[in-house]
Amino acid sequence: MMYCPLCLKPAHMRKVNDLEDGSKETFHQCQNLECSTTFVSRETFGHIIKNSKITVGEDAKGRNKGVE
Repeated sequence: MMYCPLCLKPAHMRKVNDLEDGSKETFHQCQNLECSTTFVSRETFGHIIKNSKITVGEDAKGRNKGVE
């Protein structure tokens, strides 16, 4: 759940763009009718907390920098 950075009320996701670097850009709109602010958040890969026993595929190596 995202909250409006101005009035701190809940916001709904309106649109998601997948970017070339593997991150996502998400457009949100505040549900407070008096505010209705539209804002953008960005989701990116941070780091792995616990390694899995699977092998990383070749296609994932380029997207997930730092994963061996």
